[in-house]
Amino acid sequence: MHKKSRSIFLRISFLFIFLGMSGCAVMDKSDCMNANWHELGKMDALNGEYVFSSREKACRKHGLGADKSSYDRGMQAGLIGFCTASSGRYHGQNGGTYHRGFCPPNTESDFLSGYTPAYQKYKFQKKISELQSQISTKNELLREESRKTYKSSRDIEELTAEIKRLKEELRMQMYMRVLD
Repeated sequence: MHKKSRSIFLRISFLFIFLGMSGCAVMDKSDCMNANWHELGKMDALNGEYVFSSREKACRKHGLGADKSSYDRGMQAGLIGFCTASSGRYHGQNGGTYHRGFCPPNTESDFLSGYTPAYQKYKFQKKISELQSQISTKNELLREESRKTYKSSRDIEELTAEIKRLKEELRMQMYMRVLD
């Protein structure tokens, strides 16, 4: 009974922590009172995101307003720096997401010329890293199982087969990358 009540307590605690974290405002009262909406728009543009509505909502909770026109002017100024090939490359290689139409039509292709290959490389490297991690984990399990005399050879064979499959997937990913 004690174990069951502890489990319920932990679940409820986790739920409250999760709900508390998800309710965190983008801006606190002080941020809203001292906001330079033009600079916020510019900063958000340089980060590749338009988050005026969540900023406005956070300030409304504190009984304060937001300056959309100033934010949008800042956004336009920030897009000039963001919507370039070099910024696209930086954004892509760091795993940043991009939604078509964020950059103005006359600069989007320039941004995408840097972003697309860098983001594809980022995804490839992430996949390779995940596969290498899985292989390492399976190799460690295999070493542990090999040390245990009571484990059946079937367990060891299954781990060996899984490692072989993961290595083959890794080779295929690398081969497909060379063909791109």
